[in-house]
Amino acid sequence: MLACLFLTSVSIAQELFGLEDSAFHTVTKSSIANVMDPDLGRAWELGILDEESTIESSLITFKDESGALWKLQVYQNTNIPNGPTFFVPHDNENDAFLSGMSAIQNFGGHLLSLECDEQRICDGGIDPNRHFLPNYPTFSETILAFYLNKDFPIITLHNNHDSHVSLGGSGAIYSKLPYPYKGGQGFYHSGDPDDLIIYTDLRPSRRSLIFEHYSTLFAEKSINSIFEYVTPNGGLSGHMSTYTLFNTDYEYFNIEAQHGHLREQIELTDLLFEILFLN
Repeated sequence: MLACLFLTSVSIAQELFGLEDSAFHTVTKSSIANVMDPDLGRAWELGILDEESTIESSLITFKDESGALWKLQVYQNTNIPNGPTFFVPHDNENDAFLSGMSAIQNFGGHLLSLECDEQRICDGGIDPNRHFLPNYPTFSETILAFYLNKDFPIITLHNNHDSHVSLGGSGAIYSKLPYPYKGGQGFYHSGDPDDLIIYTDLRPSRRSLIFEHYSTLFAEKSINSIFEYVTPNGGLSGHMSTYTLFNTDYEYFNIEAQHGHLREQIELTDLLFEILFLN
């Protein structure tokens, strides 16, 4: 496994990057066995978690400048603490959560998951992946604290719906269309076109070194993808991908899979890490 790349097999206390000392955040630590969450229950049932798991958990609650109250569940593999961070913004995307839990079991690091009563839309009618905006720095900076202290890309996990609305389906993320949405360029190689990796740049594909590098590697491994050309007024305002490119020097990847495609999403995650750390 690639976990060996992420050092240390010595269990440590959960790392929250100073948020436990913040006057604007409330941190409640608890045993993962006592966290009442249906997605976590399924992780136990499927064997993603077991009695040998070294996962610590904390609930971080905070308000941002919009007045919205956020509940951020933070999980860390304290036996491999120095691994990457995975973020699941939408509480109704259950396979994304399970894929993230599987990932930190294998690669270490943190899994972040917003609690919104198993709904996509959170407190105040807010879609979290439209809330990475300059007016709400507390929200963005809380999430990014778990990335900007590490030397890994920013990685999110999402689930989508079958096919594409333009083809009679119900989704908008689809690799088999040349332009499934504004700013997105699709590249299909194998399997279900809904299962893919999104990657981004501030330059169009014809001038992007990121596109040149990863499109070749994705094609070699038959990974479907969407390349996002991110612009200030390109229709992706408030998305974490846009915030990442305009406010950090980090690469951004979103591992997408159709609802119900847990195995495929775990495989995509493994393949992405092969590309990131074995090439």
